[in-house]
This record gives sequence, structure tokens and C-alpha cells, in this order.
Amino acid sequence: MVVMKNSVAQDVVVVVVAGAGIALTLRYFAVATPVAVAALGVFLIGFGYLKVRSSGDVFRWRKTTATIEEASVGVHQVLNDRSGPLAYYSPAVRYTYVHEGRTHSSDCVARDPRGLLSRDRRKVLRLVEMLRSSPTISVYVNPANPEEAVIYPGMSLKRLNHYYAFIFAGILLLALGFALYQFADG
Repeated sequence: MVVMKNSVAQDVVVVVVAGAGIALTLRYFAVATPVAVAALGVFLIGFGYLKVRSSGDVFRWRKTTATIEEASVGVHQVLNDRSGPLAYYSPAVRYTYVHEGRTHSSDCVARDPRGLLSRDRRKVLRLVEMLRSSPTISVYVNPANPEEAVIYPGMSLKRLNHYYAFIFAGILLLALGFALYQFADG
């Protein structure tokens, strides 16, 4: 029986065994690994594309006039490990609108409400004051579900960039999957 102490020989054995394990994994999963990587890439591309596409769907909703019933600054507490809860502010708005002869009420400000969150209360207060000062505003109403309406139809640039990053990562993973398949094939 050979007993090895912490030495270079032991490190070499660990590296050889790990290398053999990787080689066997690539040998036996030569097709499964590239296919899984490529499939993840396709999923990310599809997910990102659908999110980007759906962000523009609201612009095809019917535009109508609404009356502001109530507008105030909403506060959202977000837990932070380092400094305790953080306060984020957003507009809290209730409005009524008429669609095809029926009166509806909504409090949905944006399709992407997280895009309106801000740590700057004064900035949100200015937006709320602007909404209060206008007797009527334009809202976008979903023709398939008239109960659904929004004041701000688009997504924030930050959110759209997240979805574009999914698409880009998906393209990279798809390319990596093809490269791994070519490498494993010979």
C-alpha cells in the first residue's frame, strides 16, 4: 500500500483523475452536452424575443381618455442585508375611462411597474403632480380585456436591455453548443 503525503505526486494524481473524469464525461455525453447547451440557447433566445415583442403589444391597444380619480406617491420597502430596508417610490394612480360605452376603473400605471420605481421621492412626486394637474390623460386599453389599461405602455430601457441580454446569451450558447458538437464529433 502506497501512502502519499501532501505532495506534488498527490496533486498530479488528483489532476490525472479529474482529467480522466472530464474525458470520460465528454466521451459518453458527446452528444447530450452540446444538445443541452444549444437547447438552453434556443430557450433564452425565444424567451427574450417573446418578452421584447410583448413589450410593444401595448402600443397596439386602443388609446382612450381617462379621468384621474386619485394620485399619490406609493412606497415600497425592499429588504437590504447591509443597511436594512430601503424605500422605493412609485406613482399610485386610480383612474376611470370609458371603453365601448362601459365605464372601467384601473390603478395600473405601467405594464412594467418596476420601471417606475425610484429611490428619489421628489422625482416621483413631480410625476404625480403632473398627473394631478391634468384633468384627463390618455390611457391604453386592451381590446381583448377592457378591464386592463395602462398609462405608460412601454417597458423601461433597463428591462428591455435585460431581455436583449437573454437573446445575446442564447446566441452565444447556441454557437457554443454547435462548437461542442463539432469538437465531440471528431
